[in-house]
Amino acid sequence: MRVRKFLHSCLLVEKGGDRILFDPGKFSFATPAATSADAAAAPPQAGGELRPAEFVGLTAVIITHSHPDHMDDEALKVIMRINPQAVLLGNAGVAAALQDRDLKVELFEEGRRAIGEFSLEAFEARHEKIVSAAIPPNTAYIVDERLLNPGDSYAYSLDALRGKFDTLALPVMAPWCTETDTVGFAGRMNARRVLPIHDGYVKNFFLRMRYDNFENHFRAQGVTFERLEKAGDEVEV
Repeated sequence: MRVRKFLHSCLLVEKGGDRILFDPGKFSFATPAATSADAAAAPPQAGGELRPAEFVGLTAVIITHSHPDHMDDEALKVIMRINPQAVLLGNAGVAAALQDRDLKVELFEEGRRAIGEFSLEAFEARHEKIVSAAIPPNTAYIVDERLLNPGDSYAYSLDALRGKFDTLALPVMAPWCTETDTVGFAGRMNARRVLPIHDGYVKNFFLRMRYDNFENHFRAQGVTFERLEKAGDEVEV
C-alpha cells in the first residue's frame, strides 16, 4: 500500500487499482506540489500549484471532520465531478456541512467497510479542544489494519486500537497540541512508524527543524519517522 502526502493532512492511499483520498482541505491547494497525484493528469498551472483536478481515478474520498483545513468544499466539488465513480464518505458533521453544497455524503462513522481492495474501520474520536463555540465530530479510520488516520484527535478512546495497526498518521503541529502531547499520543498508540500530518501551518525552515527533533526522538524509541516534507512525497506501508 502506497501513501502519498500532500500539504497538511491530505493523504492519497493507493493499492492495486484503488485510491482513497483523505482530507483535501484548503491548505492542500495553497502551495506548489512536488508531484501530481497521477502521472496522466495535466501538469500543474503556472507556479506549480496542486489543483483539485489532478486527483483522478479515485475510489473514495474520506473526510475526518468538517474544518476547512480538512475539507475544502469547492475543491471537493471538482474532485467528485471528475471522479463520478467515487464515493464521498464522512460523519454526520461532514454531511451536515456539505448538505447545501450539492455534495452527497454517505455516512461512515463506525464499523467496518470494504472500499475496493481496501478494508476500513471507522471509530468515533473526539476532536481536540480549540477556541471555538462549536467543535465538530471527528472520525478516525484504520486502513487495512495497517494505517491509522486519527483526524484531529489524540483521544484516549483511541487507546483501544493499540496493536491494531503499525503506522500512525500523526498530527504533529496544531493550535490544540504540544510536542509532548504529540509524542505521548504516538507512544500510547505503540506506533512503529509515524507519518507526520497536520503541519501546513509552518514555514519550511521551521518544519525541517521540528522534523529533525521528531526524527531524533522517535529513533531513540525504535520508531521510524518518515520525513514527508514536500507535497507528493510517498512511502510504502
